[in-house]
Amino acid sequence: MTTVRRFILVTVLAFVCAGCSQTSIDDQPDLVERSDTETSEVVDVPISTTASTTQIGIMNNPNPDSYCYFSPLENQFKIDDPATWNFYFLDDFGTDNGFMVIDDERRELVGMGREGNKTQSTWLLVEKNKRYTVEIEINLDQDGPDKQHQEAWLYTGMITVNGPNGSASVEFKGGCGV
Repeated sequence: MTTVRRFILVTVLAFVCAGCSQTSIDDQPDLVERSDTETSEVVDVPISTTASTTQIGIMNNPNPDSYCYFSPLENQFKIDDPATWNFYFLDDFGTDNGFMVIDDERRELVGMGREGNKTQSTWLLVEKNKRYTVEIEINLDQDGPDKQHQEAWLYTGMITVNGPNGSASVEFKGGCGV
């Protein structure tokens, strides 16, 4: 981890911890107002996480308005089967922002920066209420571009979430493009 990334991550984590309160998340307003994300469902699928109480969930969204999507490794995506449209992360098309299910709630994430290039990069995001930070490490898949869609790139990687209840990590596969 570079010194700049470490400084940004430590600063964001300090800010997140300073903003922690006893207020229930259920008391917070729903910040997701986009109609395409409102159709997402939280799916109860077992995932591997580090030893903590923070949980990374899966969204089922058969109509995402996203450029980048990251799914569980075991997910067998089929374009004509909406039940297979399962995602850990969906970006907000045209921005560095995105959406994830963390601790059983869909969270809006704000992009804090990206390092790297098209073949390997790290994205830093913070939850809009500043309770969680997310680091996404992506690597270009061995196969390179999606053979069906020449303007799409396939990736694998790791998503790590840090929050008031600890941290969790999951491996993913996915892509970016149209």
